[in-house]
Amino acid sequence: MRVHQPATAAAAIEVLRERSARDGKVELLRALDDEGGNTFFSCLFGNSPYLTRLILRDTEFAEALVLQHPDTLAARVTAGLSEADPAMNRDRLMRLLRKQRSRVTILAAVLDCFGIRDVMACAGMLASMADQAVRLAAEHLLLDRVARGELGEPEGDAGARRFACPVSCVAVLSS
Repeated sequence: MRVHQPATAAAAIEVLRERSARDGKVELLRALDDEGGNTFFSCLFGNSPYLTRLILRDTEFAEALVLQHPDTLAARVTAGLSEADPAMNRDRLMRLLRKQRSRVTILAAVLDCFGIRDVMACAGMLASMADQAVRLAAEHLLLDRVARGELGEPEGDAGARRFACPVSCVAVLSS
C-alpha cells in the first residue's frame, strides 16, 4: 500500500484551487475550503499520482464529485457513451472515450477507496463502461465502412443509423 504523501496532496490541492478559480468552479472552491472536501481530495492526491493527474485535468468532474451522488455520476458517465452519436468525427469520438474512461476511473477509485461500493460493484461499473465504449467504437467503425461503401446500411430506421453490434462484429472490423 502506498504511504500518504501530505506535501504532494497539499501541492495538488493548490493546483486544483487555481484551476477551479480559472474555470469558474465556485462549488469546488467551496469544497476545497471545507475540511471535509479538503480531506477528500487530500486522500486521493496524497495516495495516487495517476488519480491526481486525472482529477486536475477535469475540474468539471472534480466539482461534480462534491455536488452529486455517486450513482448519478455513474449514470452520467455511462450515458455519455450510450447517447453518443457513433457517426461523429473520429477525433471527437476519441476525445469522448478518453474523457469518459478518465471519469469512470476516478469514480471507481472514489467508490472503492472510500467504501461507498464494494470492489465487485466497482468492477461491474468498469465492465459496463468498457462494454459501452467497445460498442460505440465498433458502431463508429462499421458506419465508417458503410460510408466508404464497404458495407451495406444498418437494418431498421435508416435515420437512427444504429447497428445491433454484438462483440462478434469485431471480427468484421478486423478483416
